[in-house]
Amino acid sequence: MLIIHTYIFFLSVLFSTLVAGVPHIPRKQIVGASASAPISTFYISKAKPPYPLKNRTILKTIRDSLTGRLPFPICAKGAAEFQYQLAKTSIDYACKNSKAWNYSIVPPISLGNRKTADGKTKTIGLSADQGMNGTSNKFWLGIHHATHRCTGPLKFAVGNSDQEKRDHCIARFRRIIDRCRTDGNSGGYLRDGCAVYTVKALPQDETLTDSWWPKLGDFKCKPSDGADRGKCTCWFSNYPWSTDTFKMPNGGDCTNVDRTQLA
Repeated sequence: MLIIHTYIFFLSVLFSTLVAGVPHIPRKQIVGASASAPISTFYISKAKPPYPLKNRTILKTIRDSLTGRLPFPICAKGAAEFQYQLAKTSIDYACKNSKAWNYSIVPPISLGNRKTADGKTKTIGLSADQGMNGTSNKFWLGIHHATHRCTGPLKFAVGNSDQEKRDHCIARFRRIIDRCRTDGNSGGYLRDGCAVYTVKALPQDETLTDSWWPKLGDFKCKPSDGADRGKCTCWFSNYPWSTDTFKMPNGGDCTNVDRTQLA
């Protein structure tokens, strides 16, 4: 049976249980769906790609995104393989699931009260997985907000119409499985601007959603300047380039910022 789940960033948990810099994320079921659907689970969560992003790759993928070309993926070497048709079907279904369109993917510093002004739920990533017959592995896909000097929200699917949103999502995940088929299909990841798409086969009890933004560090704030004067600019100490503005507390002390109150 298909079950769609979410991992929600509860800020009370995030900021009170930063043990070793990694917050605990509870799982919560949100909706059921057709038993015939090929994706078995749907999550919102936190994580990083399974392979390191090199500076040259970052610059190239951002440049390709700006010029309208899809960047090349970085293929996994020596990873478990999956069937192409299963991957294709799972990607198609995940990208056509309009419930996933109602999330705003943001850096941890921008979670605030976990809601956007237009009512969308904030998360730092979205993932799905599907069991594979004849193996103990599962097919896994995910999208998350890149940790490398990126700000602003992302959408799971981008476009003015439902069809454009589906096509945008499908094109990026399929590019990974289409380009990474030289020696069997073991997936990889693709960075398109600030969005990182990952496709991989994993053991049933594993996930890549445990360390998208590892070791956040301390929550830091200072008075904003310029156009944001009268507010507080905040960041996590291990990601000083990822900032957002918060409402300044009475008395003007930015060390007492309410972390749910983005400006």
